[in-house]
Amino acid sequence: MAGSKSDGRTSLSMLVLMAIDQMQSATVYSLYRKLGLSLGSTAPALARMEKEGLVSGVTAGARGKTSFSLTPKARHMLLENWKESLSDPMVSLEDVLRGVALAFALGGNAEKELAIAFMEEASRTHNILAIRERAQADRLKKNLTTPLDLYCWMKSEATWARKQSEASALGTIAQGIKEAGLTGGSGGDSPDRMNQKEVYRKKPR
Repeated sequence: MAGSKSDGRTSLSMLVLMAIDQMQSATVYSLYRKLGLSLGSTAPALARMEKEGLVSGVTAGARGKTSFSLTPKARHMLLENWKESLSDPMVSLEDVLRGVALAFALGGNAEKELAIAFMEEASRTHNILAIRERAQADRLKKNLTTPLDLYCWMKSEATWARKQSEASALGTIAQGIKEAGLTGGSGGDSPDRMNQKEVYRKKPR
């Protein structure tokens, strides 16, 4: 999906591919449980990825469960394109979380530090959006003359509350990652508490 990212390069698709590679046996159900995806969307997504040559499925056992693994094409795509998920601080909270997870799975310490900085920038950006939405809600509240006016105000209030909550959550998570010592400092690939890059590269195929 160059441009439209139909080639599996959305943050969700890349997270699914990373999860498949990290899990011992990735099935539709295990991905649904691990990533919190809906069963109704997981199966079609995997079928699309298989058609695009990103995953291969093997069906075995009495219950006919299909386990998925990455193809060399998917592995190359992940390593070449995962940093795209850290390019826009205005994306949704879920996209920010996926981008940071990809950085900790595929990047070195410098990339992990970059991911934390990206999360902090996203927190500030969402806070600015919340402030703007607060002003919008206050303006709308002054003119509640029709049911439609009421709806627009309620929606604006809900958006403000969501953006404010997301900004706070992102800031708290970024600080928590720092406090947990999950990186080994900036620059290089010195040992850290979550060097998923080595796990990813050394897994037997």
